[in-house]
Amino acid sequence: MVLALAIDSDHITSDFLIKIDEAINETEEPESFRHKYFLHLISLVGEASNKDFKSAWEMELSSSDFNTWYPNLQYKNHTIRYVVYLYEDMFLDNKQFIRTPLFESYKTIEGIIKTNLD
Repeated sequence: MVLALAIDSDHITSDFLIKIDEAINETEEPESFRHKYFLHLISLVGEASNKDFKSAWEMELSSSDFNTWYPNLQYKNHTIRYVVYLYEDMFLDNKQFIRTPLFESYKTIEGIIKTNLD
C-alpha cells in the first residue's frame, strides 16, 4: 500500500484525526503502518493542535547525543512533549488496542492545556 496525502492544513482537525485513525485501522497491518509513518502522524497531531490551541512547533536538540531533534509544541512559553504520549498510545499499551491513537494524543494535549496551562 502506498500512502500519499496532499492535505491542506486547514483540513486537519480533531475529527480529521479520527478519520485518519479509522483509515489506518482498515489496513492489513495497522501497527506496522503506524511504525512506518510515525513521523508523518506526529505532524498531523501537531498541526491539529497548533490550529485549535494556538500552539507552535518547537524543536529540541537531544542533550544526550546532540544529534537528534525532537518535535514539541510550545504553548504560552510551556513545552509540551507530546510525541511520548503518541508513541505510548500507538505502541506501548499492550492491554488493549487503542483504535484512535491520533485522536487520543490530541485529547491528551487538550487536557494538558486546559488543566495545567490556561
